[in-house]
Amino acid sequence: MPQQFINNFRTVLTAGCTDSATQIQINTTEAAKLASATPTNFYKITLAKDGGGQVEVVKVIGRTGAILTVERGSEDINGAATPTYAWVTGDLVEARITAQSMQDALTGGGSGATQLSELSDVASPLSPTDGQALVYNDTSGEWEPGTAGGGGAGFDPDTILTADGQVLVGSDGNVLVQE
Repeated sequence: MPQQFINNFRTVLTAGCTDSATQIQINTTEAAKLASATPTNFYKITLAKDGGGQVEVVKVIGRTGAILTVERGSEDINGAATPTYAWVTGDLVEARITAQSMQDALTGGGSGATQLSELSDVASPLSPTDGQALVYNDTSGEWEPGTAGGGGAGFDPDTILTADGQVLVGSDGNVLVQE
């Protein structure tokens, strides 16, 4: 999942930064709440002046201690590119719902992938043959071409099938894949 969300995240900068800085510093306890941030598994936070005015949306793509690695100007505001600002100690750092985040959630956006080869958890190169499906390989942590198990006459829909991963088919016919 590309964008992560966190409820009620609010802190302040513990050090100022320039308008081109790619790292910002916040309280260590609050920073630890964003521990799993990566370029493909990120948070969006808003930097703001307490009295209003300046606002900047940044993408948190990493964390070391109290230092957050960020991409600046990561979202348009009212159709214009987000300006970047210099910030001072005490300026607000908050997780806010943004228009782009909502649009991505509604349209399934986020990764922007339009082909299997663009997904990070699908084996590459991908060379399937007729009759194959993508099956999950628990050892490699990737989806790979393979033979899907199950099906046919006398199939028990409550059976767990394995094909180097697990597939659970419920009695309602819905298939759930364990990742």
